[in-house]
Amino acid sequence: MKRLLFIVSLLGITSLLYAQDTKKILDKAASAVNQKSGMKASFSITGGSYNGTSGTIAIKGRKFQITTPQMIIWFNGSVMWTYVKSNEEVNVTHPYDAQLNRINPYSFITMYRSGYTLSHEKKGGNYIARMQAQSKNSRIQEAYVTINGKSYLPSTVKLCEKGVWSTIKLTNIQSVKLADSAFQFNAKEHPNAEVIDLR
Repeated sequence: MKRLLFIVSLLGITSLLYAQDTKKILDKAASAVNQKSGMKASFSITGGSYNGTSGTIAIKGRKFQITTPQMIIWFNGSVMWTYVKSNEEVNVTHPYDAQLNRINPYSFITMYRSGYTLSHEKKGGNYIARMQAQSKNSRIQEAYVTINGKSYLPSTVKLCEKGVWSTIKLTNIQSVKLADSAFQFNAKEHPNAEVIDLR
């Protein structure tokens, strides 16, 4: 009996250490992406409600700007502007964290820090980090992030939301110097846009 308890305890400790290793990998990925000056990348999404969406994303801390052929979204850390190109309409909101996570391909940067059981495997030169939700009520039940073993930059994020899988591919990731003004709507650049304040 003592031997069985020892083996169970050892497995528990090993599992805990493995999760801590995964957290370290994800911490390094978050640090690699979250440059003080800013980061820019191209993305494409397949599957889920955003299937076929592609564009570019610029991030700096909590701030981001997403540009697709259909729209541009700016978030300055508090206020979000969503500009729909087809009808030249801008909706202004104070988004919830859940809304931000749905929109931002880099939401995994903070998502893994609580509410998920972590594990990983090494495949070629990459780490594949797995996040399994600890609550059945979590919007994203499972996620896999492919991370380069040298640069720690992510290349693919696979998410399961309400039983539907979607894949986000990230390319052309580069560190750039971005002004804070890049993360808010500039009316001078879109003089014909109708601004609808929903705050």
